[in-house]
Amino acid sequence: LDIKLRNYEIKNGEKLLKSMFINQKPVISIFTFATGQKCYDKTWWKNLYKKIKVLENDYSILEILPAENVSQIDFAAKSYFSRDIREIASVMFNTKVFIGADSGMMHLAHASNVTTIGLFSVTEPEFYGVYGANNISIDTNNKDADYIINMILERI
Repeated sequence: LDIKLRNYEIKNGEKLLKSMFINQKPVISIFTFATGQKCYDKTWWKNLYKKIKVLENDYSILEILPAENVSQIDFAAKSYFSRDIREIASVMFNTKVFIGADSGMMHLAHASNVTTIGLFSVTEPEFYGVYGANNISIDTNNKDADYIINMILERI
């Protein structure tokens, strides 16, 4: 997958990302929403976020919000929203890694060429997962938050 962002879009995404953080550390992006049963509950996300937050000495964390303006971590991280899909992709492109459940946003991240960690609990990662490069699909039915953190660390 490749959304084929133009250079000016990539530069705009970089500018938007830089405007969100005082420090200029690399950014870990997360998307905590998905539709139906693919959406992990708040307890699950808060547990994972607590572990991701440990990386804040070296990384900034950005939650990309859905149109529904909901956050499974109760807006604990810096957040970003846009209705412009290409703009969202340009912001994602400029992050170090994207973590999110099987959703349109996960597929957009994959298409934007950011390292993508797809989280799967209902659908089959073999069919719907991310592939290639440094991307990974994780079946969370048999992998825990510590495993996900290790996969993040291997990719950043």
